[in-house]
Amino acid sequence: MDRVEHSVASTPYCVGVADTVVVCGRPDCAFGYYWYAWATLCRTGKINPTEPVNFSVPTGNFGDILAGYFAKCMGLPVGKLLCASNANNVLTEFLTTGRYDRRRPFYKTSSPSMDILVSSNLERLLYLASGGDAKMVAEKMQELDGQGWYQIGDTLLKKIQKVFLCGCCDDTMTSETIKTVWERDMLRNLAGLQGPDGAPSTSSTRSRC
Repeated sequence: MDRVEHSVASTPYCVGVADTVVVCGRPDCAFGYYWYAWATLCRTGKINPTEPVNFSVPTGNFGDILAGYFAKCMGLPVGKLLCASNANNVLTEFLTTGRYDRRRPFYKTSSPSMDILVSSNLERLLYLASGGDAKMVAEKMQELDGQGWYQIGDTLLKKIQKVFLCGCCDDTMTSETIKTVWERDMLRNLAGLQGPDGAPSTSSTRSRC
């Protein structure tokens, strides 16, 4: 886990969470990242226990960041969840406009675990954020399967945007971020080698801070 030394809105700390493989499509195994990061910040005196923490999460299938939303629902003081994507920026468009459209070029990038155009865990967020509207979610999934896109209403989008921010970067920005983090941490005598999956998180956080 990488601490990103910038701020989003008024919350003083963002934490980049490494992308994970979600076993059997279940994001609950990723809960521990968020609790551990928050506990570490508290233990080291960076925040007080009631202070919210923003998390910047590189993700393609929306599982790891959904675990952060679950943690927030369980009571962890999460501020914002920043969804960081690579060039396959279908989630960035959705969180900005409410339109999910898989009909776009598919890019094979340097961060292959995020090379996804159909984020299967997103429907879980739609269900929770809509108050359990299973009929609506089923309709949207049918539209995605049939016509390749769907649009959610403004009310639901605004509710999601209260928690989720978004950002994306291409391979060039990913490489530049890896180089920048390495050079910065070498000057501080730190071992700051960031991988291609984590770099979009750092890049997206910087563009927001």
